[in-house]
Amino acid sequence: GLEQAAGLEPLDVAFDGPPGWRMVDRFAGFRYEVMGNVIGVGFRQATSEKATQLGCFGWAQNTERGTVVGEVRCAKSVAPAMKEWLGAGPPKRRGGEGTGKDYEKTKIKLHF
Repeated sequence: GLEQAAGLEPLDVAFDGPPGWRMVDRFAGFRYEVMGNVIGVGFRQATSEKATQLGCFGWAQNTERGTVVGEVRCAKSVAPAMKEWLGAGPPKRRGGEGTGKDYEKTKIKLHF
């Protein structure tokens, strides 16, 4: 289309418009890795349930290092709550720490 001919990606509209209406103003995305007692305590299932409760989506998987890694996309308003939950995890988890990397310009492709 015309946008591609002009050298624009179809989702570049995510950065156009007034603050508050742009996708980058409304959505957050981040990757995470959680260490500690995270294998065999229902961490991935509990993460999925918390994400659903907050309206987030993404994925989580165990690693050979005994950690859980994943990615989350959600509304900016709930991202801090999801990050905080990932740091604490489900009740069976004790101790550990986590790291994360925010995506500064999160784009979510909307499907109809």
